[in-house]
Amino acid sequence: MLTFPNVIERIGRNIKTIDIPTKLLDDRIIYLCGEIDEDSANIAIMQLLWLAYNSKDNEEINFYINSPGGDCTQGYAILDIIQHIDCKVNTIGVGECSSIAALLLASGTGSRRALKNCRVMIHSVQAMFHGAYKDIEIEFNESSHFQNIYAEYLSKFSKGKTSLEEMHKLIERNNYMTPETAIKIGLIDDII
Repeated sequence: MLTFPNVIERIGRNIKTIDIPTKLLDDRIIYLCGEIDEDSANIAIMQLLWLAYNSKDNEEINFYINSPGGDCTQGYAILDIIQHIDCKVNTIGVGECSSIAALLLASGTGSRRALKNCRVMIHSVQAMFHGAYKDIEIEFNESSHFQNIYAEYLSKFSKGKTSLEEMHKLIERNNYMTPETAIKIGLIDDII
């Protein structure tokens, strides 16, 4: 589990100690780091909802992402909230945005940017099949479903730069790219 440093904030004569994630949230910033799992997704979703429902005039949210990806279901839950809330969500890639994290980067409803040294990676959905034949068949069908959704969303978020057929080809294997390449295929709009 990550531990976060505290900062000291002076307001008049009062001194207040506050942890960094809370301070960032006060400034409408969310930082998703590490593997996307149930815990990290629930925290990101709670923060997005809190900022959306405690917003004056639908203020924008800055959502920083530094993640190797993780659980597709949890990633899609975050994506659904980004698409659902009224506030624009600016996504910013730092370090690494791979797999489902790359999709979250592309899903921003405001600006979609990356720092110049960010690596973006899209690929085929990873699956491990175990068990009886029928269970393996069910798991295969579920993986195929996620693969198709992943390609459809990436193509949709490319804003016409990459067709669904082209996106399916791009995700056949690990496809690492610089921010410049991510701009060319429409996953981000700009480099910071």
